[in-house]
Amino acid sequence: MTYYLIASRAAIIFWTSLAMVPTEILFDALKTELERRGVEP
Repeated sequence: MTYYLIASRAAIIFWTSLAMVPTEILFDALKTELERRGVEP
């Protein structure tokens, strides 16, 4: 049972990390644009 819990935990962490990639890219692009315009976040 413990092996399955560890494997499912790893799968959830991996899936969540992959799901957050587009959000991280979007926030990085927004931050870069704000810095380019001279706005302090």
